[in-house]
Amino acid sequence: PSQHFTILDTGYLPNHTFAYIPLKTKTSNPTLRTAKATILKSTYHKQKNNKVYGTIAQVSKELYRLILKKEGVYKNYYTLKTKTITSLISKEKYKAVVFVMTDYYIKKAIDSETTTQNIQTTTQNIQTTPNMKHQKYDTPSHLPSKQYENRIVKSAEAYKFPKNYINTYLKTLK
Repeated sequence: PSQHFTILDTGYLPNHTFAYIPLKTKTSNPTLRTAKATILKSTYHKQKNNKVYGTIAQVSKELYRLILKKEGVYKNYYTLKTKTITSLISKEKYKAVVFVMTDYYIKKAIDSETTTQNIQTTTQNIQTTPNMKHQKYDTPSHLPSKQYENRIVKSAEAYKFPKNYINTYLKTLK
């Protein structure tokens, strides 16, 4: 057992959804996958009864401070919300802190994704010349890296998240 965290259970958060959100990065490779996993309020999706699945963990103060820094809470990427999480197995209710992406960064990601789609559509419609082949776009992908996605999927499978959830939300490489 770790001295910094203990997995208590596996559960779900209702009225939220999982999404890969594109991050703005400086790269010379326009096909680099840079999207990261996040939790969004269901108001950003038209589907009803969305749930986000995850592990319920108790963490040390040191690890909690590190998570705050790593997740960009101090940069306002995420807000901390205390939510009720329901166990997948026992249906027990837990009060837990979750990180929900702020509206500001969701809007930036949506604007960025629209820009990426417009660039991809435009480049498909243009006859490329040798000089244009290596043109660089500073836009993020709406897809995660293969390695990042595989880590998320393998963890979800290990914690026995519903297969439909894994296939619908976590896997982009079908």
